[in-house]
Amino acid sequence: MRRADTVYALDGIEDEGRACLEDQWPQGFDGISDQEESSSSEEEPVRREVRESIVDRAVRKAILKGKLEPELWTRTFWFRLYLAVIGIVNVVVMALETDFGCHTNHCPEAFIGIWQGMEQVMTGFFVLDVAARMWEAKPRRFFKGDETKERYRLDVLNCFDFVVTFLRAVDLWFLTPLGREDSGLKFPSVFRIAHISTFVHEIQLWRGFR
Repeated sequence: MRRADTVYALDGIEDEGRACLEDQWPQGFDGISDQEESSSSEEEPVRREVRESIVDRAVRKAILKGKLEPELWTRTFWFRLYLAVIGIVNVVVMALETDFGCHTNHCPEAFIGIWQGMEQVMTGFFVLDVAARMWEAKPRRFFKGDETKERYRLDVLNCFDFVVTFLRAVDLWFLTPLGREDSGLKFPSVFRIAHISTFVHEIQLWRGFR
């Protein structure tokens, strides 16, 4: 979890708690005692639930603040935009290669070289971005995610990225030179387009889009 995202979420907890109090006691906090004396007994459980909810959120806020890890530049808006763009470009390149690529053994060398060159470039981009994210976050945080993760205890998207990038690199940089050109290990990389979802989530965090 990025520091900015977490602080923004914690601020939202405070605002939500304050809004709950104002809804229950519109005359302000100074009049809480007077209102409690004059209110009916049916409203008391509601007030108690609000108080317990606010206390619970305050406790969770303190826990989150204690677990915050350094913010990663590989989770910034521009890096996530980069991941989304190369994911889309990879899908387009593989689709074009499927439709217009050479499917016989009698294709011009120059024609084959175009597709091979594009595949090498895309593989290089994938390896670089996974290496950069792993180098900055360190292996534990890259694979397991932030300490604040409450579910799974595993960064599923990073693990998936690592596996498909490794398979693609093995396919193009090891098997293809050995003559195994139809292994199909590169095709799972089309699912890296899932990075669009993280980019969309980043946009939704902007107050201007809310």
